Amino acid sequence: MAGPPKKSPGNTRTSPSLKSTPPSRVVSGAPAGHSLPLTQTLMDQVRFRSNLCLLLACQWSGKCQIPGMASITGFHHTAIRSPQFDASLRFYTGVLGMKEKISWGEAPNRAVMIDAGDGNYVEIFERSEAAPTTESTILHFALRTNDCAAMLEKAREAGAEVTMETRDLTIDSSIGPVPVRIAFFKGPDGEIIELFQNSIL
Repeated sequence: MAGPPKKSPGNTRTSPSLKSTPPSRVVSGAPAGHSLPLTQTLMDQVRFRSNLCLLLACQWSGKCQIPGMASITGFHHTAIRSPQFDASLRFYTGVLGMKEKISWGEAPNRAVMIDAGDGNYVEIFERSEAAPTTESTILHFALRTNDCAAMLEKAREAGAEVTMETRDLTIDSSIGPVPVRIAFFKGPDGEIIELFQNSIL
């Protein structure tokens, strides 16, 4: 009796135990001799790029805070001194069309923040015309931050001279109490920089 027909080489089937697997590639950081399937590596790359896009979008918009990451999220205000407070206020609001956001204090020590748009302000401090001063007309500029204390430490570690440590204040203003966290340091050219953290202005 004839035996079963012999299989030709062209009809050879792959055993189930020898099914093909996704191509693999060695991944940087993996133990020697180890590799990850290419599909897993691609998925890791997609996740990384998605997270990177989210991070950049948050940093760009300034609308969210990344836990553990202190950053500058925008410009906040420029502060000037004015011995002619009422005239300055009329100029910025009446002539330039800017809007008063908040004001505080009593003459001769009034202050006001005027909205320049896009969350930026001009801050005016009243100064007595008779009082001698060594202050510049522009007192400082303020940068908005999501972590005042951590950003101040970054500046200090880089060699900046800290002129005021991180401090929590409440401004008793025309719109009610406004809690803020601020700090001051000098930039490389002696400019006074304020770090400004708050959730209202």
